[in-house]
Amino acid sequence: MHLILDADPLVYSCGFSAETASYHLVTENQETGEIEEAYFAPYDGKTAGKRMQKYLQDNPQLEVVEKERRVIPDTEENAIAATRTKLYSIEKEIREHYGIVRFDSITTILSGPGNFREALATRFPYKGNRDPSHKPYWYQSIRNYITGSWGGIVVTGREADDECSILARKDLANGTDYIIATIDKDLDQIPGKHFNYLKRVFYALSETESKQFLWEQCLSGDATDGIPGCYKCGPTGARDLVRGVVDLFQSDSNRAEDRTPTTDSRGSSEAIWSAIVSAYEASTTRAGCPYSRSDAEDIAIETARLVFLQHYEGQLWNPPPQPHGWLPGYGESDD
Repeated sequence: MHLILDADPLVYSCGFSAETASYHLVTENQETGEIEEAYFAPYDGKTAGKRMQKYLQDNPQLEVVEKERRVIPDTEENAIAATRTKLYSIEKEIREHYGIVRFDSITTILSGPGNFREALATRFPYKGNRDPSHKPYWYQSIRNYITGSWGGIVVTGREADDECSILARKDLANGTDYIIATIDKDLDQIPGKHFNYLKRVFYALSETESKQFLWEQCLSGDATDGIPGCYKCGPTGARDLVRGVVDLFQSDSNRAEDRTPTTDSRGSSEAIWSAIVSAYEASTTRAGCPYSRSDAEDIAIETARLVFLQHYEGQLWNPPPQPHGWLPGYGESDD
């Protein structure tokens, strides 16, 4: 079995576990105009960040004027020890679950600089909702440990998620058994065995289920990455729409004659994409829609290209029935 491990979340979880953070908050009361200060430290099992968020939720009249995060780091040795322990526990738990002595290979993946999605995003900056400075104190030390002691690879121009998908697709084509270890739901676009090492849950996805998850993301977007999706749709609405089309298409296909799995798959994709575009078109009539004056299909395509995990390096997603294209610098046309 080939273990494909998305290590990006580990850097953050193990890094933040090896430090103590507190917050100094300056706010303005919108009702009284008064300036107020507050300090938050870990207490009663809650992190400083969680306590601060709860405080702001309970006091919506307060507008943040200044926020300072103060960190007291643990030792570098303890940060690396936490990472090592977690990596070994992931490996051990998967081996025990499947009853294998060792893995045939382990690929540990980290995201490096650059991301093709940054050039594709026109509505909002890709991951523009994240604070790039919000990293663990031992961020680079942990990454160095993963690359140095675990043979971790750093991908550039794309994300670790894409590399996980690319490697899984190669294994799938070669008939190699693999498992994806991550806590990121985005990797549910990849069929096969999965292990969520945060929730400690094993599950498997068929090709149909992984494709359906992609279609749902084309509608819902991804709020954590700053991809808004179809206006006023949301994950539940996306899931209901896609499953409704799938159920209807399967019902019609079961009554059709001379059908083959290939034509069913292609026809289903086209039917789902048509429904997705229709949903975007309908959303432009809703009050407050931020893209009401834009071409709805263009917005849908942009969302799909941002959420799609590459099957091979340089791939650019295109809507069915078009073949997928290439990013600039890739493909035969660029030779």
